[in-house]
Amino acid sequence: MGATDEQLQSIRRDVMERHLDDDMEGAFDTKSEASRPEIEMPPAAFSPFNCEMLRGWFFAVPRCRFEVPLSVVSLGTGPFTTDTLTPLFNQHNVFQYSARMFSEPILILGREGWDEEEVDAFVDRRVGQVLKVYSQEMFLAYLATGSDPFDAGPAVLEAFKAGHPGLEFVAEGWRGWVTTQVLVNRHTASSESMENTAWNKESPLHALGYQVGEKGGPAYERQRILRQAFEEPLPRVGPPSYVAEWGEPKTAKRLKKMAELIAANCRNMKKKRNPSEQAIEDWEEDLGWLCSTLYHGHFQFSWPDTTV
Repeated sequence: MGATDEQLQSIRRDVMERHLDDDMEGAFDTKSEASRPEIEMPPAAFSPFNCEMLRGWFFAVPRCRFEVPLSVVSLGTGPFTTDTLTPLFNQHNVFQYSARMFSEPILILGREGWDEEEVDAFVDRRVGQVLKVYSQEMFLAYLATGSDPFDAGPAVLEAFKAGHPGLEFVAEGWRGWVTTQVLVNRHTASSESMENTAWNKESPLHALGYQVGEKGGPAYERQRILRQAFEEPLPRVGPPSYVAEWGEPKTAKRLKKMAELIAANCRNMKKKRNPSEQAIEDWEEDLGWLCSTLYHGHFQFSWPDTTV
């Protein structure tokens, strides 16, 4: 969400042009160059306003009275330090606690300086309870607007997550983080445990009965479902924009979406501390079957892999 080099260069040019007239009077003063203060660039990186989705949400939310969370656990730094956040939190009577001593319903993560095992342990302590994980930017937006990003739906949450190491790590081990309810099987629970929630984006493959691992069927059954998903109309799962991502039957777009979903699931499983070897084996077997049966000799898009 940071500004590009070209955008920063444009900002520099604009700033210099605005100051050009003022500087001309001292252009021939030998002391003016030495005494001229250095132009400081705005901290563009990590700004939510660089994201169209978040910019629209930020300026559309109503400014209303709301109950501020009284206690939070904060881990890591970036883009703000603890010394920067503490005065802001104090103004709103928000108190920060240590993750080792407290299990609060709100966890705030910086972009760096947090430990993966400590974050995992904190989430595990909230099993059966509600937990909201914010980036620093998310929580400050909450304080500034009076509107909780978790009330805005998954699109806003995914926009905040994009490019944030802390939120991306949490989402890898807790695919239902947007629902805020920590389940016992949070590492693997997704559509099975959340298919009745409004925010779940169930894949058409799962809707057709495709499963891997201990609950999955034999290879011939899984691959029969995959062929059906490629050749026939799919169940209408999710909003129209999501359905459109799958393309028409027997097209490169349809096969590419199927392959990328399976490969992504396989990579995410490999990153877990206790991955399901059976699920990984099934996904890789099915991905190989799709490649040899439906891809080779028919399409030319880049085939995804499961390397992590």
